[in-house]
Amino acid sequence: MLVDKLPWCRHGGSLIFSIHTQQNGNRFATGGGDHCVKIWSLAVAVNVRKESDNSSATLLATLTDHNGPVNVVRFSPVASMVASGSDDGVACVYELHNGPGGGVMGGEANVENWRTKYVLKGHSSNIVDLSWSPDGAYLATASLDNSVIVWDMGTGKAVKTLVHHSSFVKGVAWDPVGTYLATQSEDASVVILKRDDWSIAGTVTSPFQVHGSMVTTTFSMRLSWSPDGQYIMAGNSYQGSTHVAVAVPRGKWDEKEDYLLICGHRGAVVSPCFAPRLYHVPPLGGGLPSESLTSVFALGAQDGKVSVWAASTERAYFVGKKFFDSQVLDVAWTPDGRTLFACSADKSVACFQFEERELGLIATKEEMDTVMKTLYGSSGGRQTKRVLIESADHLALEKNAGVASTPAASTIEALDARISGAAGITQTGFGPASPKEPAVVHSPPPAKKKRKETTMTSTGNGEHAEAAEGGENGIPPVSSSVVTMNRLPPIPVLPSITASWQSAGSLLEETASFSRDFAEGIEHMQRDRVNITVTNAHLSVSGYSFAQIKATGRHVSWQDLVSGSVVGVVGSKDFCAVATDDGHVIVYTPNGRRKSSPICLGSGIANLVVSEVTCSLFMVASTSGVLKVYDACDMKEVIAADLAPILEGKRVAIDISLSNSGSPLISLSDSSAYIWHPVLKSWTKLLDDSTCMSNFYPLANVSGQGDVSDLQSKSRRDSSIHSSLLLGRSSASNTARYYVSRSHLEGNLAAAAVLESRTEFQSFLKSYCQLLVGHKDESRLKDVTDELLEGSFMGDEEFERSMVKDVVIPCLATDRHLSKLVQRCQDMIKDLQN
Repeated sequence: MLVDKLPWCRHGGSLIFSIHTQQNGNRFATGGGDHCVKIWSLAVAVNVRKESDNSSATLLATLTDHNGPVNVVRFSPVASMVASGSDDGVACVYELHNGPGGGVMGGEANVENWRTKYVLKGHSSNIVDLSWSPDGAYLATASLDNSVIVWDMGTGKAVKTLVHHSSFVKGVAWDPVGTYLATQSEDASVVILKRDDWSIAGTVTSPFQVHGSMVTTTFSMRLSWSPDGQYIMAGNSYQGSTHVAVAVPRGKWDEKEDYLLICGHRGAVVSPCFAPRLYHVPPLGGGLPSESLTSVFALGAQDGKVSVWAASTERAYFVGKKFFDSQVLDVAWTPDGRTLFACSADKSVACFQFEERELGLIATKEEMDTVMKTLYGSSGGRQTKRVLIESADHLALEKNAGVASTPAASTIEALDARISGAAGITQTGFGPASPKEPAVVHSPPPAKKKRKETTMTSTGNGEHAEAAEGGENGIPPVSSSVVTMNRLPPIPVLPSITASWQSAGSLLEETASFSRDFAEGIEHMQRDRVNITVTNAHLSVSGYSFAQIKATGRHVSWQDLVSGSVVGVVGSKDFCAVATDDGHVIVYTPNGRRKSSPICLGSGIANLVVSEVTCSLFMVASTSGVLKVYDACDMKEVIAADLAPILEGKRVAIDISLSNSGSPLISLSDSSAYIWHPVLKSWTKLLDDSTCMSNFYPLANVSGQGDVSDLQSKSRRDSSIHSSLLLGRSSASNTARYYVSRSHLEGNLAAAAVLESRTEFQSFLKSYCQLLVGHKDESRLKDVTDELLEGSFMGDEEFERSMVKDVVIPCLATDRHLSKLVQRCQDMIKDLQN
């Protein structure tokens, strides 16, 4: 096996969220946090000689149509097209044309000529996954607006909007035959839809709603079908004491005893991926390849590991450790089934090339045809109940909304003894995929014995690939005990501190002829950086110690001495703030002049943060729990808060930050999170550990979602949750789950309004309205509509009324029983306009 990291495969220092290879094996694509799709040469990646050849181009094209991070990128299976989905809620389809590529703003000219074929607009929130139909005729996109849209690639028009989930849809995959479309959501379900009439063929919930455990929230929930279409595999399941991937046999969607669980990873499995071919695999440890055919698949997980399995064996063929410093976000096989790519949140890409002796012989085209000809049947339709409507206008709204009936919440059932036994789960393989030999299903270990975890062995690079650790505990336990603290821990004194930020700089004269937006970009690039170096104990005079502060830059050069030791320094183009160990803060102008005498906080400094949006604001918290937000330009106090009310008992502050609007945010060790309300002048609770029963908790832990979502993700990630409440999540009634989910979204709406996070407000509002519509809660729908029309949430009547028109009414239009309310909203909007 040959393993290689690709140092040239980068997105300018941004995360690489997705990776995929082209069907003809010529290219691979990546999508990143820099809002770009990049097309790369596959030959260079897998051939060291070509990589060292300067004449071989590695980057073939950079595509820049998106206005947000690109979460997913996938090549068409039959044509020279690639599709991408982004946080901007748009999917772009690009097509390769003859001739040289065009220029890219701020970069080199493209080698290849990729042109935008379609810009698909229909989702109201982030697109996190997409999938092509096997014939390339359709594209399905999954979004955080709880829906999946199917697009016709002949016209670029939406042909169906599927609303079968009650929470974020984060995974979608067509089966290899095109009969089924599978979707996975944060509502803890995988839905299998029939292609002919879009009816539900089956819903898989048991592996994701397990007694005593809670499904981990992930950035995405990639799905993968085996190349023979006999299994659909999903990640993000937690069984017994370990994270698992779930393989569901085709047509046995509701037969829990036939679900197969693959365990061994110590973090959530986020990207299962079957190889595109079947294999004659050798036995573990070496030997002649088997005569029967089986599928091979890879798992990428949040533990930063990649494992490769054969479905007919009990253990992994390979597990790669230490290749990545953070979680794996996506994996992709090359069409020949010999090379595996993986991208990670550490911004890197790895390439794993397997030899024949490691994975065996790949099935020939004739063998694949023989297997495919023995499988698959047809699917039927279903009838829907007819409901009369109140007005003809409602029909147009239904068409625009892509109406699909909202399914009732499924009954939450505990897994049977095979899945939820006290002993946990041991996966022992799928069995061969050849039609001549049936799949092997093994029984679980006896219920009262301790679980024996599957051992993951490795082949190849011994230093970086090792067997997963066995044992009785599955994953290391997280202690739920927290030491009682009545003070925040002080920032430690270090020998030296460095910091850097942009200075105001100066504009080039040529930028005056550019448009405003482009000029702002040039201005940003031309700003100098200010580099701050603090040296503690730099000078001692008569027993008094002084720290040196030194600022350097093209237009900045100043020094100062501060009595005592410096524990923190922050700043922006407008100021520099320095915190000392005796509880004082000194504010400087960009040129090093002290704007006032040192500000006294009364005790040591526990936290010092600068606003990333409002350059003049910074926040400081003392060890005694005093929190202040200052405007450094006007030298005035903006917020004065006391942390004591939320730090009572054994709770400890995990993270203290400043929102984009300048409000303090805090997450605590008991999974609770608070936001400072500037009007109420009080801390308001955003969530606590009881909120875990909400279908919308926690949100994906991906930076850039917004202040509310990021705070909830931090609180969930950095804290432990009481097991009794996890038990309540899986055993609670649908009514209880609805009440908690509703309260959670109402809190999110209020928080987004306080923090002026409009994108989040729109997303939460849509989820909230969909939830109320699904439960026929007309009174609350009227209430939220009235407040929006009055501008009561954010004080912006124009924005809030647009939310009624663009979000609330389309949600109401999905249920004809609410047509009177639709008409009421339309009439009120007309009255207000007049």
